Amino acid sequence: MIEAIQREVKGAVSSMKEVSANAMSGMKLTNEAGMVLEDIVGSSRESSQMAWEIERSTKEQTQGVVQINKGMEKMTSMMTQTANTKKEQENAMGQIMNAVEDMKVIFEPLEKATIEQSKGSNEINRSVGYVTEKVSSIASIAEEQRNGGEQIVKAMGRIKVITQQNLDIAS
Repeated sequence: MIEAIQREVKGAVSSMKEVSANAMSGMKLTNEAGMVLEDIVGSSRESSQMAWEIERSTKEQTQGVVQINKGMEKMTSMMTQTANTKKEQENAMGQIMNAVEDMKVIFEPLEKATIEQSKGSNEINRSVGYVTEKVSSIASIAEEQRNGGEQIVKAMGRIKVITQQNLDIAS
């Protein structure tokens, strides 16, 4: 019976050693799991910080796009006003050209009638020609400016569309 008790005690001691080894292994695994969880929490914090920074950058970009869009609208408005002004100038130049032509018609008979009395009428005719030439030159320049203004307005319209598309994409 003593032998049986000794065997039982040896078995109990062996079981306790095994339980102790398992407990130590469990503690080691628990420590490793804790370190892994700490790494996960750290990575989660970094990811959260990055997401916040991305969100902030996106908001700043959106605000920038809105400002660009407002600037483009103002510029388009200014270009439209410029084009309208150029058209008014063109109309005024046309009226001046008509007036000059009317003056030429009026001065031609006068020149023929007074050619023997005064050589000054030749100077008037040359002046009218000069004025006509200058008015034609101004009208040509105004036409070029109007065409340039229209091209700028069209380009601004395209830029506005692209800006709006970028704003839509950013949103």
